[in-house]
Amino acid sequence: MTIAPLAPHTASASAAATARRQRGITLLEMLVAMTIMAISITIIYRAVGGSVRGVEQVGESQHAMQIMQSLLDAYPVIDPQRLYDSGQDGNLTWAVSASPYSAAPGNAGQAGDAVVLYQLNIDIRSPAGRQWQTQTLRPLLRVQGG
Repeated sequence: MTIAPLAPHTASASAAATARRQRGITLLEMLVAMTIMAISITIIYRAVGGSVRGVEQVGESQHAMQIMQSLLDAYPVIDPQRLYDSGQDGNLTWAVSASPYSAAPGNAGQAGDAVVLYQLNIDIRSPAGRQWQTQTLRPLLRVQGG
């Protein structure tokens, strides 16, 4: 097997091609690379921003549930002198209201030791417009005469 010697013009053509490749990148290549980078950064920014908002909403919901549980614990019975209350905790505002529960058998005007039930409504709101509500029944506080 014989190997043919390289022609002198082939070596110079190869050197010229190598020199062209080493000159750098063109303006068009730079613009394409920057566009791809900008799109990638935008996608990452939106993904991270959405995650941060999600974490903030979860934290706000947990805070609202803590307030709601505290309010439920604060009203084991309904005081007829205190049928409405409201306040603010951090950036959340809350309102508690109570009204007679008319479907309860004890509320039908029966005399004696029947338990009178009130419906307790708790409403919590955030400045962003989110809202949490719950309702439960609580007995009316009986004042002992004497």
